[in-house]
Amino acid sequence: MDDLDRLLIVTHAATEKLNEEEVFENDHRNVFRMSVPVYQDAIVAALIVAEMPEITRIATIGADYEYGRTAWEMFQNTLEEYRDDVEFVAEAWAPFLTTDFSPHVSSVMAADPDMIFTTPWAGEAVGVIRQAQQTGVFDDIEMWWQAMGGSADVLEAVTDDAEADAFQGKLWGTGRYLFNWPETDRNREWVEAFQERFDRLPNYSAQTTYSAVLALRDAIEAAGSVDTDDVAAELAGMVLDLPMGEVEIRAEDHQAVYAVPAGRIVYDEGYETACVCADLYEFEAEEYYRDPPFDQ
Repeated sequence: MDDLDRLLIVTHAATEKLNEEEVFENDHRNVFRMSVPVYQDAIVAALIVAEMPEITRIATIGADYEYGRTAWEMFQNTLEEYRDDVEFVAEAWAPFLTTDFSPHVSSVMAADPDMIFTTPWAGEAVGVIRQAQQTGVFDDIEMWWQAMGGSADVLEAVTDDAEADAFQGKLWGTGRYLFNWPETDRNREWVEAFQERFDRLPNYSAQTTYSAVLALRDAIEAAGSVDTDDVAAELAGMVLDLPMGEVEIRAEDHQAVYAVPAGRIVYDEGYETACVCADLYEFEAEEYYRDPPFDQ
């Protein structure tokens, strides 16, 4: 982006290496991100499990690339700061576009885990959840953590099972935005407008993309210019009031900072779909975002 003299505003990609290394360390000042990184998938999960003494044996069915491996490592490292009685008992790694998760499910279940931490997402998340449920996994575990399980496409796909209580209250998830949170008029109005236009509930990427457009608009207006350096200078440190809450674009690493809760995935009669709307853990962003200078 430096060579092109253009801005890149990321609205979905999760790697912490974008803000921690590429922006903060390597000083790519034209790059910004409006979505919470893998801190949401991993650190939030660890903070919740830290309060669950019944969970001591943990396995992963992981996406076999950067996202899955970083999330698992970050989850383990964070949890070990709070608990010295947990064991990480099994790992099964699923390549991108895996459709048959039965070997992965069987492999980790052989280790008798209390919890399974899973990072396949979108259609793969639906596949691994369904295959686990169909083979009785939810009878034998205390918690299934589905990273990005709060994505609207995943929630729609598991709605019938959630309504039938097939997951027995053991399916947990979060997202980079949840359509049912924050419980403000601004968010409710935005969700209703989205539904009216697109006839569906918004995925988290819809909100983060919308937020990126508003941030860019405000930066251009504040700069009085479309010059890349001028607009980037306005974006860095900007604070916005958005449907997903108050968001600060950190000046040091150009990471949007905002909080998203996590909780159990259950059926909700009001939304007529599954949602992350039971036993919500509402952490402040400062509790789980890593801060500059990071590891330095």
